[in-house]
Amino acid sequence: MRTSLLLSALIISTSAHHSSCLIVQISMMKVGTFLGINLLKKMTKKSLAFIGAEASAKTRKGEQDVINVTPNDFHAFSTMGETRFWATHSPYVEEYARVLSQPKYQIIFIERDPRDVVVSFALYIRDKDKKYWPGAQKLSLEETITRLIVGGESMHQTDHHISKYGIKKMYDAYLPWTALPNVLTIRFEDLIGPRGGGNLEAQIKTITDVAQHIGKTITRAEAISYGDSIFGNTHSFNKGKIGSWKEYFTPEQKELFKKHAGQLLIDLEYEPDLRW
Repeated sequence: MRTSLLLSALIISTSAHHSSCLIVQISMMKVGTFLGINLLKKMTKKSLAFIGAEASAKTRKGEQDVINVTPNDFHAFSTMGETRFWATHSPYVEEYARVLSQPKYQIIFIERDPRDVVVSFALYIRDKDKKYWPGAQKLSLEETITRLIVGGESMHQTDHHISKYGIKKMYDAYLPWTALPNVLTIRFEDLIGPRGGGNLEAQIKTITDVAQHIGKTITRAEAISYGDSIFGNTHSFNKGKIGSWKEYFTPEQKELFKKHAGQLLIDLEYEPDLRW
């Protein structure tokens, strides 16, 4: 599902003309969502539209979780004014993709090493979002990590949360977004910068690519300034580090991950093979 080099070039050459485009950031939970949001806020001076009233009300009642965008909320988001940008955890929905594939939208899709997603997810639902994840409170951290790798009974207050299917199926539900012609896929590892164990040049390039994708031109100094200012300081922020899975995975969990999602790592080019 990787965008071809030719298509990437086409995206970059056409997106520069969309200075008044509608910006949408799509991501799974715990891939650096607020890292991207912080960048877009600072770069565009626009306010965030994250979830609408209908979905929020249902979430509070335990009838729905944040990844499920209702049709009414989607309509409100997709017709938002140019003073706002939209961020969503919505998995790929063909009906919604038909709308967002229109040229007036420029989409940023964030991905992250699935192993780090599992660890960050486990820490978050056991520590910072306990109310909505009662099932995780009944498990140890090790058991929670294993559940997120292989799937099983829902740990969320609702039974339908996508995490119950395990990390491979979670990714499968989101990756089709990357095939849309107006999507720029970026990596957490490239956006996080040196403070999170990343590379400064990769961060500068990624921030510059995002700017170009939404029709802005920035200097190297501006890219560095943006990178310095987006790390941390959000309610869901944990460590923001690359390779945290190495501190938490047991040898058994490494083998489980290889069995259930080893090919995913290869397909995403996080590993060349299963010898890690």
